[in-house]
Amino acid sequence: REVRDVFETVYPVVSQLFNFYCCNQDDLTENTYCMYFNAWGSFVKDFSLGNNKSKYCKIADCDNIFIATNFEEDPDSSLGQANNDLSLMRFEFLEALTRVAILKFGKEQGMKDISDSVEGLLYKCIIPRLPPEVLLNNNVFRLRMYSSAVAQLLQPHRDSLRSLFSFYRIRERVTKNTLTLEGWLRFCESAGWLGSTGVGLSGARVSVHTKDQRASQINRADNDSDKSYNTISILQAKTCFMCSQMCCTDEIKNKLRLITMSFTEFLEGVARVSEMLNPLSAGQQKELIDMSQSWDWDELNFSIRTREWDTITKDMRKFPLHEHLPETLKNLFEREYERWDVSSEQALCKRLDAMTLSLGSTVFGSRNIRR
Repeated sequence: REVRDVFETVYPVVSQLFNFYCCNQDDLTENTYCMYFNAWGSFVKDFSLGNNKSKYCKIADCDNIFIATNFEEDPDSSLGQANNDLSLMRFEFLEALTRVAILKFGKEQGMKDISDSVEGLLYKCIIPRLPPEVLLNNNVFRLRMYSSAVAQLLQPHRDSLRSLFSFYRIRERVTKNTLTLEGWLRFCESAGWLGSTGVGLSGARVSVHTKDQRASQINRADNDSDKSYNTISILQAKTCFMCSQMCCTDEIKNKLRLITMSFTEFLEGVARVSEMLNPLSAGQQKELIDMSQSWDWDELNFSIRTREWDTITKDMRKFPLHEHLPETLKNLFEREYERWDVSSEQALCKRLDAMTLSLGSTVFGSRNIRR
């Protein structure tokens, strides 16, 4: 229970850290939501968790932790079938961190309490080294996204976006009303948002930018915040997909919820892409991080229509999301008009819906926003 309490205090950050390393993998299927051995090795190296001079926590010991944590007592059980082999799911990642903490702070430094060891690992080794995109809570973007200004921009395009959502999920046979990562990436490629890494999405696996390349992109945005970038990488597109999804409380029993996005989440993904194409400056990112870290998110759930909530929503106006979104939507529809040889959104809807139906799928209806 004490170990759980330690993780609960920083769980949003740990969860986003897990997503960060999952996104860096080149898998474009549902296995994106699992951490493979290479990603685990990169994580251990980046945060210096393993040290070959250490008596108890060498790099090889961390490798063994991956193997031990991934061991399934009954692979044929429902839990074993749902749990990906040779990779860590989110709850297993927490177990692996606990095992590392026991070696690094328990055996190495003599801490007898496991919760103290976990706390030491999190606050001494991990949190001080987190990149800005992990520190920034996903809900901060939603405070800017779910506003009347953004709603007014999206509402006129709702039917067209719904038709696009329906069309790009036609190859997905797992669900009628949700979109998988592969469908999302096909949509992003069609919209012209993906750079050179967008070529060849029909393949099973596509290389993504390395972390050094991604850091270079972030630095470019920081140094020239007024410049708009016309494309994003597959890594960034995957990040938009995963960050747009609401929390899944049980990734085993409700795996479909974990690996797909609803139409509402699809709209959020489009807005996040717009932000990627027109990134905030380093100063704005830092200000948002500092503000969000001062909030008690549990308390905010009960703060709707209070003075505190009004103050927060007022502060968010300094970071308007709706300034660049119209241009993103305009470019999206211009490209789709050209592709489908139409000149209006109404004609685009008819063409997309007809194609969706001809391929044996159904058109997503306004009554089916939720799963």
